[in-house]
Parts: sequence; structure tokens; C-alpha cells
Amino acid sequence: MLKDNSPLFLADKMSIPVLIIAAEDDTNVPFKQSKKLAKKLKKLKKPFEFVKIKDAGHNIFYYEEDMELVYRKVDEFLAAHLKSTN
Repeated sequence: MLKDNSPLFLADKMSIPVLIIAAEDDTNVPFKQSKKLAKKLKKLKKPFEFVKIKDAGHNIFYYEEDMELVYRKVDEFLAAHLKSTN
């Protein structure tokens, strides 16, 4: 069941840009898993952006500077990939 729902094993089916935000010290979602997904997306020539949060665990909103980085990256990603409704 896990393999059937894993982004890594579904990467070939992804048809929209993907934003990956990964913390180096995350013990719930190991950083290496995010790196593997990024590597696979790159190999498949799928559009993605990878954001590494240094010195953070699973809660990337623990430090204010990490929170600001995440919000800024999400804002930039959405601005680049969402069509304007105006």
C-alpha cells in the first residue's frame, strides 16, 4: 500500500509542477526521501523546485526564519505556476 501511494513511485504520473520542502533533520520524513524524489523528477524532466531547510526537524515552522523562508518560497512558487484570474 505504501509503494502504491508513494510520490517517488508515482513521479512519472505527475503532470504539474511540484514544490518539495524538506528539513535536513526530519525524522518523520527523512531528508534522503525528499532528495530521491527530486532526483527522480529531474531524471523524468518534470518541473519541480526543491527547498532545503537546514537545522530543522519535522516542524519547519519552529523557527521564525524557517517559517518566513517557507512562506516566501510557497508564494513565489504559486505566483510562478498559477494562472492569473484577472
